[in-house]
Amino acid sequence: MKILSWYVAIEFLRNLLLCLLAMLLLLLIANMFGDIESAFNSWPGFLRFIDNAAGSVPTIVEIVLPMSVLLGTVITFTKFSRSSELVAMKIAGLGLRRITLPILLVLLPVAALGYLNQNYLYNALNRQEDHAARGIAANQWRSDGESIYYLKSINSRTNTLGSGYIFRWLAHPFRISELVTFSHGMKGALDWRFRDVTKRRHASGSWSYSRVGNMVVPEQDFPNVFRPSKLDAHHMPILDLYRNIRQLEKRNPHIVVYRLEWYQKIAVLFVPFIMVLVGAPLAQSHARKAGVAGEIVITIFGGIVYWIGNEIFLTLGRGGILHPLISAWGINFLFFLLGLTLLLRAR
Repeated sequence: MKILSWYVAIEFLRNLLLCLLAMLLLLLIANMFGDIESAFNSWPGFLRFIDNAAGSVPTIVEIVLPMSVLLGTVITFTKFSRSSELVAMKIAGLGLRRITLPILLVLLPVAALGYLNQNYLYNALNRQEDHAARGIAANQWRSDGESIYYLKSINSRTNTLGSGYIFRWLAHPFRISELVTFSHGMKGALDWRFRDVTKRRHASGSWSYSRVGNMVVPEQDFPNVFRPSKLDAHHMPILDLYRNIRQLEKRNPHIVVYRLEWYQKIAVLFVPFIMVLVGAPLAQSHARKAGVAGEIVITIFGGIVYWIGNEIFLTLGRGGILHPLISAWGINFLFFLLGLTLLLRAR
């Protein structure tokens, strides 16, 4: 049985990698034609084209991975069915669930790689875009723990700040406890240095005022203001996103988008397994009814339906129409029911 399990797993993995590579190359070539003229005009343009193509790979992989798993499953089981290997496996006492078990084990590292692709590889390959976009920003808001920062200007090229305000606040009862102002700030190697600092504190029902002059703040006690102000929740590791949600909900309980992205990061880990649940019985029931082209069309259509349905659920969740948990898991639940129905009928 171990030999048979290895055979099924290797056959599926080979088909999965071929499908993923084919779809990836197809979409990369399609994107290439939009920038092909600027890519070959000059050497810097070509390098910029290569950088943009590399940066788009994680997004393309995220889109086509569920479809590739579904297509790889259908191709694998169709091959087994047409060569009568599936019949031989069932005669040997192996049910469809037992046959799919090696595939599910293969999908454990595949799901992990999908998570790393979304939350780490994307950030690594698109870091250059962030650096290129760095410059002077005006009227920026930042938050860190129990402090809110308003900065009139941020110069990322010189690592300096214009004038700004720091609001310290208490959660219970909710009120401002301190207001700090400064006229200029500069980032050092390990700290921040501020000029013309004043402090206003609220204690015992009254405010006190003091002029501090210059102030030095350790680097870890001041936010990284050179990062974008809006959190890229979709490409943030799940634990980092959870910590940010815990900070944000202290001030605003209606952070639907971030909660939705957190649920979605968990839901996406189960997508490959659901695709196998749909693909295995689908291939068994259609293996002798349709040609290879028909199977590919049906499978790609199923993948597109999943992708469109997922986008619809996420849009409804971002608009507050659906609960974030339902929005993130809705399409998974529908495809799980579909796969379960097909599996029961395949018996």
